[in-house]
Amino acid sequence: MPLQIRDATESDLPAILRILAESGIDGGESFTLDEARDHFALIRTRPGFRFLVADIDGEIVGTLPSGPDPEQLNMHPSGSPVYVANEDDSLATAIDLEERKVVAEVPVGVEPEGVGVSPDGKTLIVTSETSNMAHFIDTDSYQVVDNVLVGSRPRYAEFTADGSQLWVTSEVAGTVSVIDPKTRKIIKTIGFEIPGVKPESMQPVGVRILKDGSKAFVALGPANHVAVIDAKKLEVEKYLLVGQRVWQLAFTPDEKLLFTTNGNSNDVSVIDVPNLKVVKSMPVGMAPWGVTISQN
Repeated sequence: MPLQIRDATESDLPAILRILAESGIDGGESFTLDEARDHFALIRTRPGFRFLVADIDGEIVGTLPSGPDPEQLNMHPSGSPVYVANEDDSLATAIDLEERKVVAEVPVGVEPEGVGVSPDGKTLIVTSETSNMAHFIDTDSYQVVDNVLVGSRPRYAEFTADGSQLWVTSEVAGTVSVIDPKTRKIIKTIGFEIPGVKPESMQPVGVRILKDGSKAFVALGPANHVAVIDAKKLEVEKYLLVGQRVWQLAFTPDEKLLFTTNGNSNDVSVIDVPNLKVVKSMPVGMAPWGVTISQN
């Protein structure tokens, strides 16, 4: 499915409005065409702001039911179901991909956000931003089996490849909690300190861990750095300066490169993983947040 990203034109606005209406975002409400034209004209007057669209040689094959305000999602290792954190309803939702229907809804804490799945697919983790909890959910019974108190506003949950550790980032607390999934106890809470950067700017969000478990990389938000952590010693090894307000990260399949999305500088940084160096910055559209890389 060839994909081409280009600058939007006014002629794209009707199609964009139709997609927004069909998506159900904001209850299906959208701008009128005249309002969209006004906003589009305003964006074009602002230096550094771009409105990008992707032309795809294909079509939308379906939509999945969820909740009114879905946040992050993750997938069972088998490929189905998909697990979604529904913030407004305080639910974790499981969706069967083949049937395209909800198969379970699990009540969790207030404002669920992050979703992690253990490598064996037996445990689902949902983090609740206001409750400050990592909820452990059995994927067979869809029952919450434990709740682990972590730092304020947990945003992301990531298992190591062998399933021996769970890493949860807490944005407001400025920490990462490393949890033993068997005992469901916190092994260590990792904090961050960069000379010249205010402590309140340390706002970890995304985390990625090498498959061999040797290093972890944590996006520190408005601190504008990625922390490199020795995942064996659970100690910060190095800080890498990237773009402004770094949110999320993704490895290439060979783990030689790590891409970071920088929301305030509207760019993506590329990190040489073996050498722990930032090798490139690429401008993209406005306020990039997430990033994913295909396996081929």
